[in-house]
Amino acid sequence: MVIQSARKTNTKIGLCGQAPSDFPEFAQFLVEQGINSVSFNPDALISGIKNINKAEKSKTEYGMAESSN
Repeated sequence: MVIQSARKTNTKIGLCGQAPSDFPEFAQFLVEQGINSVSFNPDALISGIKNINKAEKSKTEYGMAESSN
C-alpha cells in the first residue's frame, strides 16, 4: 500500500477528496494506516473533522486496550 511505503521512507503522504467526510469507515482506514494529512472541500470540512477525530479516538482507545494485555 502507498501509505505504508511512504511511512517506511519517512515521506509525508496526504489525501485530497471527499471520501473521508462521506464515509467514516474510510476515515478510520486512513487513520489506521497512518496517513499524515487529509484535505477537504469547505462543504465537507465539519463532517470530515468529526470522522477523523472519531477515528483517532478509536485508534487511541484500541491502542490503550492493546497495551494493557
